[in-house]
Amino acid sequence: MKKIKDNRYQLFILRHGKASDEILGRDFERSLIDKGIRQAEKIGEWMSSHDLKPDFVLTSPATRAIMTTEIVTGKLNIEPQKIHIASQIYEADLATLLMMLANCPSQYRKVLLVGHNPSLEYLVDHLLSKSITREVMNNDHLLPATLVHLEMNSDWSQLTSHCAQLVSICHGKFLP
Repeated sequence: MKKIKDNRYQLFILRHGKASDEILGRDFERSLIDKGIRQAEKIGEWMSSHDLKPDFVLTSPATRAIMTTEIVTGKLNIEPQKIHIASQIYEADLATLLMMLANCPSQYRKVLLVGHNPSLEYLVDHLLSKSITREVMNNDHLLPATLVHLEMNSDWSQLTSHCAQLVSICHGKFLP
């Protein structure tokens, strides 16, 4: 993992951990399965061991996203007042995610966004100059419990196409 310059903004994009199958059209209420819990724990531990503690957290209100957020932020000892549940993240499109990030206070230089595919993939591909799902991940999707770490010179209100650089990609599935 490369060294981050202190004056840059960092965005951690995290897809929720592995969730139970949809039951009777109740996607919103799906919870993490044991595997998803372990994945989220591993991501939180990995972030902690690499000193990647966000200043502010935005999360979807869906059960699996909340569970993932609680596990990861617990491992990082993040205060509850720094966690913002945003209903717009569930089923968000790219414009909505960019708007949510634009509303982050600029004093927060490290933001964790916990949400869902395909919108997280769209966001990552929009912010990077190269599509990681096509070029880095061999056309694979952001798996459950995938953390993408980006850095930008721009503050949250100035996020534009291709403004970010990829720092790392970490999959909870592949962590020891």
